[in-house]
Order: sequence, then C-alpha cells, then structure tokens
Amino acid sequence: MDIVPSHILLSNTDVQLTVAKDHREARLKTQLDSIKNNYDYIFIDNPPALGWLTLNSFTASDQVIVVVSPGYFELDSLVQLSKTLEEVREFYNPALKLLGFLFTMSEPTINTSVSLQVLRQTYTSKVLNTVIPRNTDLRDAHFNKTDIFTFAEQSKAAKAYDKLIQEIFLNEPIKDEQTTQV
Repeated sequence: MDIVPSHILLSNTDVQLTVAKDHREARLKTQLDSIKNNYDYIFIDNPPALGWLTLNSFTASDQVIVVVSPGYFELDSLVQLSKTLEEVREFYNPALKLLGFLFTMSEPTINTSVSLQVLRQTYTSKVLNTVIPRNTDLRDAHFNKTDIFTFAEQSKAAKAYDKLIQEIFLNEPIKDEQTTQV
C-alpha cells in the first residue's frame, strides 16, 4: 500500500488549471494511467469543492463515493454535485459511475435523522447502508497520523468503516441496528 498525502501547494493548482489550455481535466488521469496496473485500487480523497482538482479526480476515476454529512446545505449541494458528475460523464469520462452516497458524522439528533431520511428518499438505491458515526476517535487517529483500525479498533467508527469495507468490496450490505439507525 502506498499513500500520497496532499500538500498545501495543491491549493494553487485550481488557479493554474483554470488558465491551462491542454487537457486540464485529464492531468491526474494521465499520471495515474502510467501506474494504475501496479494497484488493485486507487482512492482519491477530494476537498468539498467542485474545482479542477475534483474534476481531475472524476475524470481519472471509475467510481465515486459521495460523502454526505447531516444538514440542509450539505443535502442541497448534492444537486450541483450530480450535475457535475453528469457533465464529467458527458465530456470527459463516460464510464464514470456513482457507487453511492456515504452518510457520515451521524449522531442521535433530529437534524441527522431527517437528513438521512431525506437522502434515502431522494436517492433511494444509491445510499450505502453503512452509516459512519461522529466519533472523536477519528479525529484523534488523524491527529496521531494513523488509521482508525490501528488507533481504536473497537471504536464505533472503526466498526462502521469495517462494515463499509464489507459492503463495498464484498457486496454484502450490512443491515443491523448500528448501520441503519442514527
């Protein structure tokens, strides 16, 4: 496994790609195409913005998991994201698929419950069954530069991510109290 972390210097990339004239949407794809046969999977984590970095990621990807947290604006932004995915399919990557919406930062509040309900009603078959809870262990693991499984393998977040892995890679939707309730 190789990890390539982001860097603050990427913050200028959107500006540079805005004025680029040569396949600015496919720069990441071009680079990944040269190494993709060395890996079973390549994951790209994008910022919550629809700039050129995200367009490059969508152009280079086979599938997209959209992370959604509770809230009106978060749900409302899915309309624009869906339009962007359609445009990427139309102009740059016709094979791009939406694997699903992943609901995160779940906590036992009315806002969370309503947000998840609206998401499931709007995108019925595309919402993953697994729900990731808000958990301080995730932040602490990140702060300690390690993954949640190493940091706190018995935490609710680690168990939820394990279920997500099963759901995505083993096509085994996990339906139990922890993944379907908020």
